[in-house]
Amino acid sequence: MFLGRVDERAALAVWLFTRGRNTDDDWRAYCESVRHATQIAEKRAAAYALQVIDVGSEDPNAKWRREIALTMRVSIPQAHVVLATRSRMVRYVLTAIQWLQPVPCGLHIFPSEPEALERLEQLAQGRSARARSILAELRTLSDART
Repeated sequence: MFLGRVDERAALAVWLFTRGRNTDDDWRAYCESVRHATQIAEKRAAAYALQVIDVGSEDPNAKWRREIALTMRVSIPQAHVVLATRSRMVRYVLTAIQWLQPVPCGLHIFPSEPEALERLEQLAQGRSARARSILAELRTLSDART
């Protein structure tokens, strides 16, 4: 399941993929949230996103991998996406894709949430606290839905 929130004042997006199946609606909502965050980033000097992919979150199919790639291609250079996933395979695949066809934004990939939050704090002092808060809200919402 995908849950996301964009804090326009902080120019910060937090995206969470929880354990289990991701539907077409989940992937669609994710792409819409990325586009929304991109629109905010275009108006700001910098924008940031924290993306967390929990263990057991279903990967996108070919249709959605293509749509996600197209969506990420329109992101902008002053944006930074900090991604946390314990999946070594996902980290390797994203790193390889970044080598072959880099997205315009900064992409920072880590094996754990604490490392990702630390990097977010290095990039944008003070934003990691807000990201933690939003992530906790999303996890609570996820728990309520399951």
